[in-house]
Amino acid sequence: MYRVVVLEDDVKQAQALAKMVESTPCGTSLEVSYCTSAAELASLAAARDISIALLDIVLAGNGSSGVDLARRLFPDGSGVQVIYVTGYAEDYYLDVYETDHVYLLAKPVDPDKLADALHRAVARLDKEASVPFAVSFRGRMRLIRPEKVLFVESDRRKVRINLQDEVIETYASLANMQERLPGSFLRCHKSFLVNASYIETVGQSHITLLGGVEVPVSQRYRQRVRAELEARVRTLL
Repeated sequence: MYRVVVLEDDVKQAQALAKMVESTPCGTSLEVSYCTSAAELASLAAARDISIALLDIVLAGNGSSGVDLARRLFPDGSGVQVIYVTGYAEDYYLDVYETDHVYLLAKPVDPDKLADALHRAVARLDKEASVPFAVSFRGRMRLIRPEKVLFVESDRRKVRINLQDEVIETYASLANMQERLPGSFLRCHKSFLVNASYIETVGQSHITLLGGVEVPVSQRYRQRVRAELEARVRTLL
């Protein structure tokens, strides 16, 4: 799960933008918070607790702009994906290119453009995060490569990690697994995570993966999964 922070000096606007982030297709795989000052943002950055930063460029009263903060707090190589937000896009479209960033959003923020920006940020993070992680399996430590995982199923205190050629069972929660896996893993049911890279079709009650494997999808998550797939296709066009 990736952590998103919204920096906006107006509390109501910060709350509204955070809610917009949560309502995007990839919102279920994001943990969203907001802050209203450069000092709060700096504290979170020092704790390395940010994956994606939505930065308002024009900030009242502190002498720093969102671009200044990105340059100072999230230099190239930091891994933080920066999305700028401003009501003065025409004044800053050159300044933002002094820093590595994903998108420049104009206010009022368009929900579709916000969704596109977040998907691009998540795609970058996924690429960096797809590294093996260890789990305990049959008394030994076993490395799991995320790109080999089709889906993960929760069963009480255990999870079953379904790989392309075997099933690994270990003690963990589904929430813990979602934390360790890239954002390409979508919650499709209270007991299932599915790797979007393997989805072939999304039906009323089941997702069919490449190779014909079926995974349940609940009504609560079905539309989110479909919207996520559509957004992923758009980023490839």
